[in-house]
Amino acid sequence: SSAARARARNYRAHPRARIPSQATMAQDFTIEYHRTFKVLNNLRSGKTYVLRQCGTPEVIPDLPASLADATVFEVPVKKWATAGSVNMGYLAELGLASKAGAVNAEYFSSPCIHKLIGCDVVPTMATSSYGPAPDYAQVTNPDWIAADADVFFTDNFNTGATGTAKDVTVDASQDPGLLHRAEWVKFFAAFFNTETAANRKFAEIQTEFETVSATAKALPAQPRVAHVEYSTYDE
Repeated sequence: SSAARARARNYRAHPRARIPSQATMAQDFTIEYHRTFKVLNNLRSGKTYVLRQCGTPEVIPDLPASLADATVFEVPVKKWATAGSVNMGYLAELGLASKAGAVNAEYFSSPCIHKLIGCDVVPTMATSSYGPAPDYAQVTNPDWIAADADVFFTDNFNTGATGTAKDVTVDASQDPGLLHRAEWVKFFAAFFNTETAANRKFAEIQTEFETVSATAKALPAQPRVAHVEYSTYDE
């Protein structure tokens, strides 16, 4: 479209107009910025994704040969899907709940996404089922694979994976540190060209975290925190 071509011209003429994000704390992902595309690396899973700016040539002329087999997404993506509650948290923080094409909301607590589901704006569905005994093979729901989404955010456990090129592995919860994990908001933002919002959100979280940490360290008696879980799974 003419609008897409205009965005592409602006992107080429002003490659630094969009504030880039860099992983300053996170250890498990990196972002590289090139003239008309970004390279997103999930270092834990070993997956690499090329994010090509909308309106630029589908064949990327300056794409390094080492990225020839990488999955390419046109950004900003219009619709996303996920079955992971961790992923939903980041997307909600970026104000992207309304761009959900499908979710499996069984474990979601986000009031925003549940409101959208209740208003029939976002469909919710099972992502898979299990076959008969004795194998109980897991079968992906064909309706999930066919959902209206450009990208399916999954994880190393293949939560909500479709087995297609639309899958993107996210391992935020395994990055070793609270701020490390918070910074994965930048990973998601790269797909939507919302780096400015992600940088601001992470800066806010980092400032608050460091303030609380400093206050706790200044106390004469260091507080002790216990994380307790109770399960009735076997009952």
